[in-house]
Amino acid sequence: MGRASQRKRERRGGSADGHLLMTLTNEPFQPVRLYYSIPGRDAVLTRLRALECLVEVPDEQCWQWLFQAESASLRFGGGYEDVPLERRPVILGRIRFPTNTRMVLQTNSVARAIGGARFFASYLGSACVAIRCRLVNRLFAAEEGQLHELMKTLDQNVTVIDPREAEAALGREFKDARTPEDAERVAAERLQRRLDSKEDVPPVEDFPLAPGGGDARLQSSDDHAATASATGNGALAGQY
Repeated sequence: MGRASQRKRERRGGSADGHLLMTLTNEPFQPVRLYYSIPGRDAVLTRLRALECLVEVPDEQCWQWLFQAESASLRFGGGYEDVPLERRPVILGRIRFPTNTRMVLQTNSVARAIGGARFFASYLGSACVAIRCRLVNRLFAAEEGQLHELMKTLDQNVTVIDPREAEAALGREFKDARTPEDAERVAAERLQRRLDSKEDVPPVEDFPLAPGGGDARLQSSDDHAATASATGNGALAGQY
């Protein structure tokens, strides 16, 4: 099997021995990072502190998004009731702030990324916009390694989509979006279409989700903060 066709197969959920690396909420492990434009770090933190499912972890320089309280009603590969008591709370993702006007949400499955985008849109408001997504375009076999090491693949062999081409496509897709809810729906549909595409894809892809999200100059500072503490050993670091 050629490398290109093998990569397509892995993206679709195949592996050599049939045993995929899965999350505790029963989705295939697949690192995803969402990049947000926000009005200001302090304003966003005020809203995050009001949520019981968000916990600050200074050692990791992040906020952990936990599967509890407000997020317990979400459904992924399984629901809250499917997680064994001894494995709760599950960490659904981590939030960091590269700059005062940028926020990053990193998760280890596509379902969590889409669920997170919708979840936080309802709490943070329309001023906080998911503008870019970075996705590892493959699944992993269960024996391939530790999760915190595999998350580092988000910053290896990255292909950044040409912002000029992306802006033209985004302009067409968002032309009928009249409300923040319309824009959120279009962005989610765009991400899903990309995931469902049968075309060959690069190992790691960084692409815009909304107009204004294609500026590659944002990449360096955003990614530095997103990965600076990726191997931190917070109290809940093993609960994925």
